Amino acid sequence: MAEQQQVPLTATLTMDPASQALIRENMTALSVAQSWVIDDADMADAVAGESNRCKGMVKVLEAKYKEFVVPATQILEAARNLFKPAIQDLEEAVDHYNGLLVGWREQEQKRIAVDNAKRDEDARKTRAEAEAKAQAERARAAEEARQKEEQARRDAEARQKAENEAREAAEARQKAIDEGNIQAAKEAATRERAAREEAQKRAAAEAKAQEQARAVEAEGAARAQQFILEADASATAAPREEMRDVAGTTFRGKWVAEMVVDELDARRAICAAVAARPDLLAYVKLDLVAIGRAATAQKKLMNIPGFVAKEVHSPAKSKGA
Repeated sequence: MAEQQQVPLTATLTMDPASQALIRENMTALSVAQSWVIDDADMADAVAGESNRCKGMVKVLEAKYKEFVVPATQILEAARNLFKPAIQDLEEAVDHYNGLLVGWREQEQKRIAVDNAKRDEDARKTRAEAEAKAQAERARAAEEARQKEEQARRDAEARQKAENEAREAAEARQKAIDEGNIQAAKEAATRERAAREEAQKRAAAEAKAQEQARAVEAEGAARAQQFILEADASATAAPREEMRDVAGTTFRGKWVAEMVVDELDARRAICAAVAARPDLLAYVKLDLVAIGRAATAQKKLMNIPGFVAKEVHSPAKSKGA
């Protein structure tokens, strides 16, 4: 690459005496203008002439100014051109890097979204399986508890029967004693003792069966809860993946409005919805430039709701200015 030609970056701005005199002569233009008073048509013509003269002088001085600063402008342009290639190349490099980072970030976000969706689905399936197992465990425990309760009911019936037999034997024993029948009293006492022992045995069995039923229900509930806890722990052990920050780079996300129809259809849709939603009027921007052109072209015939065509006057620029 050829070395850039060095441009001398110095300039001297020297104003000629004629230009200096012209500047001084016109620095009192406002005070002179303020001294004029229009009291007849001739004076109005004179003021108009002075106005046109001032307009012409503005152009003369602006032209001299542009000519005067040409050397300085050339130096600034040369200085700008010295730095511009490197700055432009760096800016394009930054844009390229940012494009790479944004592209990578978008791909990474998609990958993370897919991974998290699969992780969520796996967690949902694991939880569903755990809930099914928990429900089955509760059902099994309920059935076993029902069987224990049924056993307790049978033991209660047997206990009640034994207690009745013991009461009947006690009554028979007392009757035999009253009648003096020693042998019958002994036999009744033997039956009474056996019945009471059976009643005690059945009472113990009944209590044990009821206790077992409660234990089975509690154990089933605990096992069912354990299935759920294990499923939740499995989901927690594999947390959702988050987007990793890039060192030294900040990504700013913002929501943008994307027009999904052409502009004319969008305007029609907004206008159609205004009756139900007056707030949408804020999004209908008036094209005042186009309305102004319509007034210029159509004059009094212009027919735009909310507007009238009005003629206004202002001093026209003189042809010689």
